[in-house]
Amino acid sequence: MSFARAFWPLLLTSALFAFACMANPTQVLGPVDDGVFTIVVLPDTQWYTLSDDTIDPDGPAANGLRSSLGHFDHPGQGPVIFRAINEWIVENRDEQNIVFVTHVGDVVERGRDESARKRWELAREVMNILHGEVPYAIAPGNHDLHPSTGDTTLFEEFFGEARFAGMEWYGGSYANNTSSYQLVEAGGESLLFVHLICNARDDALAWADDVLSRFPERIAVVTTHMMLGPIESRGESALGIMQWGKVHGEEGNTPREIWDKLLARHANVRLVLSGDQSGTQAWHATETGEHGNAVHLMMSDYKQDSKEGYIRLLRINPDAETIEVITYSPTKDALALGTRRVPNGNLHQFTLDWRASE
Repeated sequence: MSFARAFWPLLLTSALFAFACMANPTQVLGPVDDGVFTIVVLPDTQWYTLSDDTIDPDGPAANGLRSSLGHFDHPGQGPVIFRAINEWIVENRDEQNIVFVTHVGDVVERGRDESARKRWELAREVMNILHGEVPYAIAPGNHDLHPSTGDTTLFEEFFGEARFAGMEWYGGSYANNTSSYQLVEAGGESLLFVHLICNARDDALAWADDVLSRFPERIAVVTTHMMLGPIESRGESALGIMQWGKVHGEEGNTPREIWDKLLARHANVRLVLSGDQSGTQAWHATETGEHGNAVHLMMSDYKQDSKEGYIRLLRINPDAETIEVITYSPTKDALALGTRRVPNGNLHQFTLDWRASE
């Protein structure tokens, strides 16, 4: 047999294998079992909105913004990864039974002034991939608003309440969607998603308190940008519920105050999701509410590994009473089994009790 005749079957087999890999980008995950549903958690996406096209060279902190591009292989890689993540979510919503996508905030980097407009435009364009396809919501982070005044003008322009009006799962909002709630049915469970602005003031907490009180029969999943991280300061300290904040000045509530004033008081709160702390990157803890209910707190901020494209998948199995927490890269079809900052794989892949609070 000639070399050509022997070589072509091998080449064809290799090509078909490569095509199969592209056509089935979730070989690592596989489909979920019957009755299992998935909540996707988008960690801080701020660096994904940075590129040569979205950084105003005359804007404030332009040099600092450009330095963040060094975390990618090339200046345009971030937006490509951001789009690929959301495209994966839509393409795999049935196989993974994705019922909701929650964004922990810091949608854009330094998003408080007009120089950030192009980054907000990019963020809306990418989130449009989900719009009308999968229910989703955002808890604004400190980078999405002015640190002292709390101004959210640009967030409201691009992700205000009007954007979600008419969506059957959209419950309503406070202060033009800077805090919001959503109602979803999945796997025989009635879910309530609450999204709180970073370091929410007392008025926003009062609104959220009313929402949680109106739906006591629903399992509540709360997302707010800051919750877990260094307890005492920005420096080195034990990890847990943080006792310091970043925005709204003295009127803003620290994560500990949000826990004490709101989250601990409602028996239906089961999960609290957050980001913000790229130094911590991944952490989880279980607290006990005032009603004796267990509340799982999880933070994920993979900004330092942005080019890896990690997201969180919460696979909830009501029958087995488990939450399988998976940190996964859709762009690489790979699990986070350890990172440079957090080499312990058990902080990226773990399982929690779903019924622990009942």
